Formats: sequence, structure tokens, C-alpha cells
Amino acid sequence: MNFVLKEFNRTDNLSLNFTGSISRNKNILDVTYTLSGDLSTVSLPVQITRPLRKDNLWKETCFELFFKDQQKENYWETNLSPSGNWNLYKFNSYRKDMNEERLIQNIPNKVSSSGTSYSINFQINCSSLFPVTTKLSIGTSSVIKLFSGQISYWALTHLNQEPDFHNSQGFLIVL
Repeated sequence: MNFVLKEFNRTDNLSLNFTGSISRNKNILDVTYTLSGDLSTVSLPVQITRPLRKDNLWKETCFELFFKDQQKENYWETNLSPSGNWNLYKFNSYRKDMNEERLIQNIPNKVSSSGTSYSINFQINCSSLFPVTTKLSIGTSSVIKLFSGQISYWALTHLNQEPDFHNSQGFLIVL
């Protein structure tokens, strides 16, 4: 399934487009984010050879994926830096009881880029998190840091006065 991310309260003349795709094969989520346009203003850390599990990735450019069992309140948040550093958190309910999800030990990813396009693809094997028959609600989002220091927030939809990717009403993709 293809998707388009929209910027929250665009205040400048960024000439960027954000698209992606997501699919599910059994319990493996395969996600691609593609940022295109004038990338000269965007801070995209170089991919490192040994990515680490790290906190606070959303303070820089970060690609995010939220997913939950449609029948439950708990959900997961994936953060992936262009460097390859990553983390996966589990929440028991809306922004409550955030803990690293230790059942997932790696999120493999691949980057491709040109002067006007940057793509990152990653897979999450969710077999240890829920049964393959689980119907998922999914939200895709991103935090883009510009060289100016400005932060740009992107998501499928923006439901509040402030950027809030955790609101499950914004988890618009069903797989």
C-alpha cells in the first residue's frame, strides 16, 4: 500500500515531497519512506556500518512507524535514523508506560539516495509480538531536521493543534 505524508503547519517554502509504501507478509512489515525534492536543506546523517539501538532519535531526522492490534489499546513506536540507529518502544496506552520492546533485537534497513531523492527501506519481524491473524492499524510519520535547525513534522494526517503521532485515530493504514 502506498501513502503520502503531509507536513504539519508548513510555514516556509520547503520544496519536499514525502511518500512511501508498506506491506505485510505474514508478520513481517516492509516499509519504505521516500523524501524527494530539494534535499540540500535537510540534515540526513550518513549511514553507519554498525547501527545501534538509541533513544531520542526523534530529536533529529527520524522515520517513524506506529502500529497496534486494532482490538487493543497498547501500541508500538519504531524510530529509525538515516544513520541506521533505531529503537522500538511499546506503550500500554496513549503515551503511557513507554518501554523498549526487547522482543525485537534488530531492524534491518537499506538506504538509497541521489541529489533529489532519499529512500530508506526497513523490515520489522513482528512474529514475537502478536499472532499473524492480528489486524493492525498503522501510522506513518517522520521528523525532518533542516540545517537551519528548524524541525518539520510529517504524517498521514494531523489531528491536533500540535504534532502528535501517537494519536491512534491517525493510524489510517489497516493491514
